[in-house]
Amino acid sequence: RILNINQAPLLLTGLRTEEVQGRLVTECAWFRDDQESIQKVQRAIVRAQEGESSRLDIVMYNRENKSIHVDFQITPLRDAQGNITYL
Repeated sequence: RILNINQAPLLLTGLRTEEVQGRLVTECAWFRDDQESIQKVQRAIVRAQEGESSRLDIVMYNRENKSIHVDFQITPLRDAQGNITYL
């Protein structure tokens, strides 16, 4: 679930923090029904949970339903013991 988000995707899509915070990344309106992008992100999340960073090109959508090509990256963050604590 999204705990914190930087302003770049919000500005790009026109969504507000309260519209995405607490939701799964793939449930947010910026994907609409783009199954290809949703599946790419879901696979990247699984890899991140296993300790691998991913960078991929996906399509997101703004409030006007205009497609935006995005360079998406997800990286696992570890605590001092090496445990993954955040993605």
